Amino acid sequence: MNDEDDEEELIKTAYHESGHAVCATLEGGFVTVATLVPESTDEIQRFGEVTILWGFSSPVESRIASILAGPVAEMIYTGEPLHPGFVAEWIEDWAQAWDLAKQIHPGHPVRLRYLEQFVRKLHARMKQDDCWSAVAAVADLLLAHESVENEDLRAEVEQWIDRW
Repeated sequence: MNDEDDEEELIKTAYHESGHAVCATLEGGFVTVATLVPESTDEIQRFGEVTILWGFSSPVESRIASILAGPVAEMIYTGEPLHPGFVAEWIEDWAQAWDLAKQIHPGHPVRLRYLEQFVRKLHARMKQDDCWSAVAAVADLLLAHESVENEDLRAEVEQWIDRW
């Protein structure tokens, strides 16, 4: 990879993590930090990370939305309508959403249709000007500072989105 490829990967990662963070914020999660410098583990290579605290009564759909919002934001940024289950970098996101969706739809075919429809609806919502502006603004913050904490994230989201 050359420097140009590295820069593009960093930008895509910023949009991906921004998607998670913005959606989680709008869905009632508490994002402690979104970062492009995650803690390293030997098990999984991560390029970014968002730490979200959810309340006990948080709807499963809210958590699924925040998980799938990362791949969806990256899809919108690149203009490529990909399936989150078939992109290697998104496998962990898809697996988490798949496991959570089991609570709503235990059967595999119904769960697959549910998640695919969920991605389409999330894509349509995130592509709207207000939401996409918030995602882009948070991605810019990540690219400028490498990490964004809750107060700065909330302020940026509230600047662009009145209601979800």
